[in-house]
Amino acid sequence: MVRYIARMLLIAGIVHAFACTSSTTAPTYSATPPTAPAPPQQTSSKEAVITLVGGNGPTDCSNGPRVGDTRTFPLGVNESGSSIQLILDPHNYPTDHWGDYEGSLTGTTISASGHYYGGDLCGGSTLIGNVDYGVPSTFGGTLSADGALLTGREIRTSMVGQTFYVYEYDWRATLK
Repeated sequence: MVRYIARMLLIAGIVHAFACTSSTTAPTYSATPPTAPAPPQQTSSKEAVITLVGGNGPTDCSNGPRVGDTRTFPLGVNESGSSIQLILDPHNYPTDHWGDYEGSLTGTTISASGHYYGGDLCGGSTLIGNVDYGVPSTFGGTLSADGALLTGREIRTSMVGQTFYVYEYDWRATLK
């Protein structure tokens, strides 16, 4: 039994000797913090003045916006080649903004479609679970040759039961 205990103490001493050896190399740390990914190229974040000018929604729905109602939104414009993206209130895009439209820029002509997420239209947004799908919207407009002025017409459509409501808006945004 004495031999067994002596052998166990010897093994424990060897294990302890190997486990407690220390390295003379100190760990290295980077002085530069990691960089965040770059946000998408945004050519502007100006304001767009959007005025309701027509459609059956303002006349047929008593609790929606009225012809002449004007709202001002921050506007984000992203351009890449012949593609363009317009974002109403881009500060918290893509989770909390008023609308987004993607399309093409041919010369100075813009054609885009997307969704409006404001709850001010009759019928409001389409909600499925916790996801807001907004209402379908189209935009057609013109970008001035110097890129300083965006004008156009947006059409938003919402639905209550079997009734479609159409809202037509004029856009005017000074981008530079």
